[in-house]
Amino acid sequence: MSIYGELPSLDLRRLVAALLTEPPSVEPPPRGYQLGVVQLLSRALAEECTTLRPGEWPECAEAFAHALRAAEESGDFPHRESVIRRLNMTALLLRAVPPSAEVDLLNPRHALDLLFHELPLPLEQARESAPRWRTLERPEMLRLRIAKNMLKPLLEFRKVSPGGLPDPRLDAWEAVFPLLP
Repeated sequence: MSIYGELPSLDLRRLVAALLTEPPSVEPPPRGYQLGVVQLLSRALAEECTTLRPGEWPECAEAFAHALRAAEESGDFPHRESVIRRLNMTALLLRAVPPSAEVDLLNPRHALDLLFHELPLPLEQARESAPRWRTLERPEMLRLRIAKNMLKPLLEFRKVSPGGLPDPRLDAWEAVFPLLP
C-alpha cells in the first residue's frame, strides 16, 4: 500500500482498518511518508468525525496514536510536535462530538494530563521569562514557543466548551499565555 496510491482514496473507516491491520509497507519509508499518513488520517477524522458511532472511536484513536508514533520513529517530526498534533486533534474533535472518558482522543482530562506532563518548562520559569522573551537565547525562546503551541488548543477549546475545562493549572497558564512568543 502506498500513501501516494491507495491510502488517499480511502474513507476514514477503511483508512483506520488499513492502518491497524496492514500498516503501509515501504522499506525504508521515504522522508515525509509517515507525516503524510498522519495528515491523511487527521483530515479524515476532522471531516468524518460526526459520522462515527461510539464503538468506532477506540480503533480511530488507536490508529491516530499509531500514526503519530510511526511519524516520530521515522524522524518525520519530534515528540513535541506529536503532542501538539494530538492536543489539536482532541480540541478539534471535541467541538464536534461528545467527550468520552473511555477514548483518550476524546477525553479532555487526558488531554490536560498530557499537556501538563509534556510542557517543556515549569510555570514559574515561563512567568519569569515570557515578558522578556526577545532577549533570551534561542533554546529558551523555543521552549516558550512550544509551550504556547501546546496550550493554545486547550485554551481555545476551553472558551467554547460548556464545562469550560476547569483546572487551576490551566487558569495559571492562561494568565501567562498572552506573554508567550
